[in-house]
Amino acid sequence: MQIPINGRQNHEFNITLSEENKDSGKVALLLPGLGYRIENPIFYFTEKLLFDLGYQSARVNYAYDKLDGFRDLDISEIMSILADDAASIGHAVASIANHDELMFVGKSLGTIIMANLLQQTDIMPEHLAWLTPSLATPIVDQSINQQAKNSFVAIGTKDKYYDAKLLKNYADNGATLCIMDGLGHVLEAEEDVPKSIKGHHQLINGMHKWLRA
Repeated sequence: MQIPINGRQNHEFNITLSEENKDSGKVALLLPGLGYRIENPIFYFTEKLLFDLGYQSARVNYAYDKLDGFRDLDISEIMSILADDAASIGHAVASIANHDELMFVGKSLGTIIMANLLQQTDIMPEHLAWLTPSLATPIVDQSINQQAKNSFVAIGTKDKYYDAKLLKNYADNGATLCIMDGLGHVLEAEEDVPKSIKGHHQLINGMHKWLRA
């Protein structure tokens, strides 16, 4: 099943609901990055884990990197577009029938949309997974702090958004952290593929333990 969304900048995208676990009553909204697709490793394995735990996935298939001129826009305009599109996504999520439990999983740009969903709507997921979050964006930092007890935050120490002080605040407020030493924004380790693979395992294993706690 697909739910169409008409976003800003003539950006038409959709939410695709999986056939897996469609009657489980548990839905995980997957919000990818700017150019990081749900088919890429972090989301591929996250979705498989969520299927094993009984979730139906709701893939949000936007592609901001393919919009002409998007990267050249002023940051305030980009934030405005993401906020408006988050509102449209929120309306679509509210239309998903028969779910008793909701989870948000966002990566990078997706965490900005996550934060806007939390701030703009009455939707309150039981679980929030912030994967390589955009911690330099104030609404993301604020939202993680506000929802720390329901949050899993995963980031590498070589990520440009890594901020030890902010992460300590989240942990002090009750968030579960997964800090991957030496890994960058897509969990890459320069000239060290095994280390990158271990980082992906650390993230998935950490999320599994958090969801089963």
